[in-house]
Amino acid sequence: MAKKVLIVLAVVLIGFVACREKSSSSESGPIKVGVSFYALSGEFNTGLRNAMEKYLQDNNIGSDQVSINILDAQGDANKQNSQVETLISDKYDVIVMCSGDAEAQAQVTIASVNAGIPMIELCTSTNAVDQRTAYVGSSDITSGRMLMQQLGEMSGGKGKMVALHGPTGISAAVYREKGMYEIIEENGWDYQIVAEKVCNWSREQAMSTIENYLNSGLDFDIIFAENDEMAVGALAAIENSGTKRKIYLGGIDAIPDAVQAVLEGRMDCTVFQDASGQGRTAMEVAIKAAKGEPIEKMYDIPFQMVLQDNARKFLP
Repeated sequence: MAKKVLIVLAVVLIGFVACREKSSSSESGPIKVGVSFYALSGEFNTGLRNAMEKYLQDNNIGSDQVSINILDAQGDANKQNSQVETLISDKYDVIVMCSGDAEAQAQVTIASVNAGIPMIELCTSTNAVDQRTAYVGSSDITSGRMLMQQLGEMSGGKGKMVALHGPTGISAAVYREKGMYEIIEENGWDYQIVAEKVCNWSREQAMSTIENYLNSGLDFDIIFAENDEMAVGALAAIENSGTKRKIYLGGIDAIPDAVQAVLEGRMDCTVFQDASGQGRTAMEVAIKAAKGEPIEKMYDIPFQMVLQDNARKFLP
């Protein structure tokens, strides 16, 4: 009988300690959310950041409940890894990462999960698909397919094309290009890629690139830009050149400058990527993961085609 009493007491004590530990953890401070951006210079990534912060405001989640630390690696993959490693060593409760290099950043995704810290990959993916806790974003191969399908239908399925690429190794650039080639092949279209250039999502680099192509006399009539910053840069170069020939032009993201250009008929199309939906979902998922609540492995936020007749609804 004494043995049974001792066992019961031991169980009660263990439960009491567990409750105390859980209570102590919940009272030790706010949930610490670390957010790592490969680069915050572009309008789309800025939209992601703003949406994450607005999610907290809209849900009356104060800094006493959730503390968010947003880091900008300024386009440097090594710097991004270093920043995430610091978040891991500082024992953040959850990390959200918009990565720059699918291979280079895979190591910190794995390191985070191995350290017991949930890793939510946002918008761009690393190669650690099986190891990451969750992914919030959109299917980049789908956006590449949508853009090429639209440009192909507008230009009659043939022509000389320039492709403007995002940073080498980043998943969004890789899969948008893949989607472009898939659609050309599936439709049996006759496109000749006369030039392609890595413009690193940069408006300025794209503008300079298209200016050089136009000044050199390069013959082309379609531009496939893997994001809208580059599309808007290309548009500026075309308009500044004064050329009268038709150059079909489209991008991806539906940033306000691009949508306005589509509305005015100066640019042919863009593909809406929902920065607000992605950012808000990422914050919601991050908080759930930090609390140990069940979450999905994948959160897909759909793309939408933006043309002149529906562009107005995509403006802020």
